[in-house]
Amino acid sequence: MHISIQNLNKAFGRTVVCDNIHLDIASGELLALLGPSGSGKTSLLRVLAGLELPDSGTVQFDGQDVTYADARKRNIGFVFQHYALFAHMTVADNVAFGLTVLPASQRPPRKEIAARVQELLDKVQLGQLAQRYPHQLSGGQRQRVALARALATRPQVLLLDEPFGALDAKVRKELRRWLRQIHHDMGVTSIFVTHDQEEALEVADRVVVMNAGRIEQVGSPNEVYEQPATPFVMEFLGDVNRLHPQGSQTPTYVRPHQIDVLPALANAAAPAGSISAIWKQTQIVGPYSYMEFEREDDRHLVDVQLTRSEHRQLEERLQFAPGTRVWLRPSKVTEFVDAGAGI
Repeated sequence: MHISIQNLNKAFGRTVVCDNIHLDIASGELLALLGPSGSGKTSLLRVLAGLELPDSGTVQFDGQDVTYADARKRNIGFVFQHYALFAHMTVADNVAFGLTVLPASQRPPRKEIAARVQELLDKVQLGQLAQRYPHQLSGGQRQRVALARALATRPQVLLLDEPFGALDAKVRKELRRWLRQIHHDMGVTSIFVTHDQEEALEVADRVVVMNAGRIEQVGSPNEVYEQPATPFVMEFLGDVNRLHPQGSQTPTYVRPHQIDVLPALANAAAPAGSISAIWKQTQIVGPYSYMEFEREDDRHLVDVQLTRSEHRQLEERLQFAPGTRVWLRPSKVTEFVDAGAGI
């Protein structure tokens, strides 16, 4: 199902949640709507689902205008953050629900429904839990049931609103891989909302970065991370240092893992493009070392990320103590020519 969104606008009172949105979603694509709270991503998803009507603009499914079509006629599967399972129904009955409430003329026979339910439960690796109730499942299992239920009616579009937001970090990571595999197997056009940058970059074919109701950038995970179109995208997608070169009103941006730490040798000239700084502290978290330095010229703090191995090699050359002076040399700098005003 190809989706085309043109000139879409939506506001709640004075709050604009969709500001002239233009977006084409390819058939079979897995697209992430990424942004902070209040960026408009969930409102856009609800407009696609028919749960909200736009103030202006159009939504087309395979060339057919569905802007004001009833949600029940859009052939959409919707997965909510908090599962929305029926507590009094078994897992199998929850998955079958969408099929059992179809009009009699469209409702499959009971045997066909049972076969479809079992097929989906096997696909989401819950085939042995069909007769359990939602309260007997873990959070990750309940989210799998919710996805199976959304897929039961063979929707042409699958919409997921913060599908893993209520789960702990380890379960979320497992379900990301699983969602990617399910999407590959089913081939349904899928759009999921998230504020988790890592989740979007790991799962999606393309990422739509939203801010204040507008689209800041659309691209592959690698494109939006490596070639951010705006300062907002640069700062939202991962940690970043905002540096102010002397004599320039335009800040430059450097990610912590793209900074080399060099010893400041007595009477030695500063390496080209480097910044003099004083070590403040180091925190080791898992496989990485996070170092904090204070620039000597403007006293701004600069974060540096090293692997444990890189940090160990650096400590062999430098014994870090209060007052230890170093040169920080960015290996990659990003600059936005029109980003100086207001920053």
